[in-house]
Amino acid sequence: MNTIRAAFVADALCLGPHWVYDQEKLLQAYPDGVTTTTAPVSEYHSEKKAGDFTHYGDQLLIALRSAAANPPWSQDSFEKEWENYFRENSSSYANGATRETLTRLTDPTAPESQSNDIAGASRSLLIPPLLEGQEADAIIQAARTQTAFTHGDAETIDTAELFTRILLGLQNGTTLVESLEESCRHRYGTLDAQSYLEKVKNYLAANESRDPLHIAKEIGLSCHTPDALPLILYTLLRFNDDLEAALKFTALAGGDNAARAIPIAILMTSASGWSEFMETLFSQVNAQPTIDQLLVEIGSN
Repeated sequence: MNTIRAAFVADALCLGPHWVYDQEKLLQAYPDGVTTTTAPVSEYHSEKKAGDFTHYGDQLLIALRSAAANPPWSQDSFEKEWENYFRENSSSYANGATRETLTRLTDPTAPESQSNDIAGASRSLLIPPLLEGQEADAIIQAARTQTAFTHGDAETIDTAELFTRILLGLQNGTTLVESLEESCRHRYGTLDAQSYLEKVKNYLAANESRDPLHIAKEIGLSCHTPDALPLILYTLLRFNDDLEAALKFTALAGGDNAARAIPIAILMTSASGWSEFMETLFSQVNAQPTIDQLLVEIGSN
């Protein structure tokens, strides 16, 4: 279950520089790079400290708790855990997708969240490791449903499927690049993954000698899928088997780095394994004992 642990490591590492879009500010705050968990630099997540999670990591932990309570995965259990948490907890940031979903749960006539923030798709990658061994179609549908609960944008839901297909390929022994390219060739309802991949390849070919932080800013640092997905693909292709470099780059690039770092960490851990760097960071995660206990409970059921 190191792929699951990797998601929490990635989010905790990005808490400090999360939602800072000024790269110069981040370079001043982290002159040696983002190498360890830190308290937030920005005004966001003001109640959090080093080793805590952004609201994305909080939701990953909700998902893991619900899986331990109803293994290996129950969408109904997740939704109940999720609603209870955000109605009772004030320390986790409630973004637009969360607020709109809470309103919808109270008033079924309210519009569903149509958020295209990639975080919904990123969160869905916790499901394939939990459902490993089950039919691919069932795993893909579970990932899509989990994303659609809070993020109704069609392209973002397709992105959850894209991430899942990449991970399933890795679990079947395909290399990261091969699985990425094969999954991007798949035809999705709305997502044109192949075009995103070609855009990224063009960036790599034309900008090999340029600072990747500048390229990240050009591609887009926002939370929205049309920005975030190409930057995730760029990171996977540029760093390939070097997860440490990929996570440090993602954290220091800024913007909505945590939402990008989660799928990057899961996919690259699945491809290359667990490293001493990841183990060291995981030991800094405040919820580490809880995560390990939940994984034991899931594994014993």
